[in-house]
Amino acid sequence: QVRAGQRASYENVFPQPTGNVWAQVNYVPAIDEQGDVRGIVVLTHDITQIKHAEEALRESRNLLLTIADNLPAYIAYVDADTLRYKFLNKQFENFGRPCSELVGKEIREVIGEANYALAFPYLEKARTGQLTVYENEFRLIHGKRLVQVNYVPEFDDGGRVRGIVVLGDDITMLKQTEHALRESEKLLLLIADNMPAYIAYANAAELRYRFVNKR
Repeated sequence: QVRAGQRASYENVFPQPTGNVWAQVNYVPAIDEQGDVRGIVVLTHDITQIKHAEEALRESRNLLLTIADNLPAYIAYVDADTLRYKFLNKQFENFGRPCSELVGKEIREVIGEANYALAFPYLEKARTGQLTVYENEFRLIHGKRLVQVNYVPEFDDGGRVRGIVVLGDDITMLKQTEHALRESEKLLLLIADNMPAYIAYANAAELRYRFVNKR
């Protein structure tokens, strides 16, 4: 390739007394006035530190992905201008498609038009730098789930919102528990109000009534 007048380069590990060294080797053809290759200039750059930094970055990214994928929450990052997903954890596969197909999609394409219409005002506030929270019911592959969605703006060095972190918590069980508790309290009140007895509850510290039945 180089003899034909083309530049070429490659990377390789070279054993040294102090340890292995990564190097980038560049071959540059030396061409004379007639256009013939008269020689080859070899340029070698030590890129060991770059390779170590790349490896550390990969390990860090893999660790973060492992943590994100195993958290019981919806975690994503979207571009503030395009509202396209740049990262999603595996919880988003509950929408019916693998994450590999969702990266690069607009939010509306993933959560649907109706859900997007509800989310959009909160996204617009996040675009202005405000942290926003709302609740919505999503139809997922395992049924309807109530999710609390948080939009956290992410700023660049100039103070401009360049991205939005999406954090979603499935609060279906919490809401069901709260509803069951309210129903239980109603039932207890109904029973207490219809018992042939005086029933009350007072705070021990202040001796103030917290509850009295209708008797």
